[in-house]
Amino acid sequence: MPEQENANGKYWSYPFRKGLEIYNQDQLLLDPEAGQQMNAFGLVIVEGFFDVAKLVEAGCRNAGALMGAHITAEQIERLEWIQSRVGFLRVVLFLDRDEAGRKGSCQALDQLRQHNFDVGIFDWDGHQIPDLVKDPADMSVEQLQRLRMQGCF
Repeated sequence: MPEQENANGKYWSYPFRKGLEIYNQDQLLLDPEAGQQMNAFGLVIVEGFFDVAKLVEAGCRNAGALMGAHITAEQIERLEWIQSRVGFLRVVLFLDRDEAGRKGSCQALDQLRQHNFDVGIFDWDGHQIPDLVKDPADMSVEQLQRLRMQGCF
């Protein structure tokens, strides 16, 4: 409903507020395989829950979502808290291939580096990804697995 979106934001339910949370944080903290992957590859940050779902389907369990293209100070605090529990060394921003995703990646890169995170950005242009593919959820499981094997995220 537009009234709810204007008053509380697009994604809101009790007790979840997108600007305060990292989607999939429960699995990042509790799933041993996610922990092993975070130690090996870092934490992959995407925009939405469908992106996380596709990455998990491809076997990449070390993914969390901002629920948008921009990171908040509260989400950075949440990432610091998650890092203090599972000890990942790196964050890889795998935001969408559109203007909002590119701007959000640059903004998040700067803010995360100010908090002493080692941060990388997925290079959409450095791989043979068709132009129709705009976000991780648009990719096939095989594409994501190939990119993981190449060390892209």
